[in-house]
Amino acid sequence: PSRYTGEYRLAGTFNLVSPLRIGDQLTASVLTAGSGLSFARLAYQLPVGSDGLKVGAAYSDIHYKLGKEFEALQAHGTATSSSVFASYPFIRSQFKNLSGTASYEDKSLKDYVDGTVTFTPKKVSVTSLGLSGSLQDALGGGGITSLDLGIAFGNLSINSPTALAIDAASAQSNGSYTRFSYGANRLQRFTDSTFLALSVAGQTASKNLDSSEKFSLGGINGVRAYPQGEASGDEGYRATVELRHNVMPNVQATLFYDVGKVTINRNPFGAPASNSRNLAGVGVGVNAALGPVQLRSSLAWRTDGGLPTSIPASAAKRPTLWMQASVAF
Repeated sequence: PSRYTGEYRLAGTFNLVSPLRIGDQLTASVLTAGSGLSFARLAYQLPVGSDGLKVGAAYSDIHYKLGKEFEALQAHGTATSSSVFASYPFIRSQFKNLSGTASYEDKSLKDYVDGTVTFTPKKVSVTSLGLSGSLQDALGGGGITSLDLGIAFGNLSINSPTALAIDAASAQSNGSYTRFSYGANRLQRFTDSTFLALSVAGQTASKNLDSSEKFSLGGINGVRAYPQGEASGDEGYRATVELRHNVMPNVQATLFYDVGKVTINRNPFGAPASNSRNLAGVGVGVNAALGPVQLRSSLAWRTDGGLPTSIPASAAKRPTLWMQASVAF
């Protein structure tokens, strides 16, 4: 959720399993935040052979329009993406798994600012390779560790002479780049009702990146004391320590600490200025399962990083409330 494209979102995903009776899957996803944001994605994958190899293709479309303080600019845009992908399980067992992925994606980005009669078209092509694994063990009271590694080889083409000239004199993001991403999680069991969840995620880059490829700290899946997209940069990490306790069979209380840091520009440019940002926050939450309904909520307080800069200071909330509900049927 974003202050400028919609603070409330409604999303849905539909999975059609084996429509051709060959173990294939068709997935359709939609999301809306009213007039500020709409997203749709269609994906299809099917098995090849009998050893677990799967291949697929996907197409997505995003439309956005900025509101609030940016409404006078009449800023809006689109992002379309076409991709092909493959996955293969190297190890499959009850206690350990390891799989690899490969994909190629073409993205077309078009940003309009009608108030200044500005149009900036861009193309991004990305080839990605990834590894993901999990291991279940009996350490302490038992737990699960998961790891994700990825490398992306991309190319950005800015197709506006004015925007290209500005980029050449500043970020120099046009052209090829390499981006490495990582993530690790540990869910440790202490008792039948008490668990500790640890997570870390981040990325590094070979050069300054386009805004669509940057890493951000704030949001419901990051530093929850800050708005979505707060503290964006070419390189960075975020980490969470969360204690979870089942107070009832279907209700879980949480106590958490989120922290993160970003390097805003891989290669600084322009007038000397701070090129990094640190954020941290502490909070409490409640997760609940009510039949097919899953609820997730949290209240988070800022402990490091000051006021948000991605929204006006007058709009900053303390604490920050996040609520998420999902229904499976």
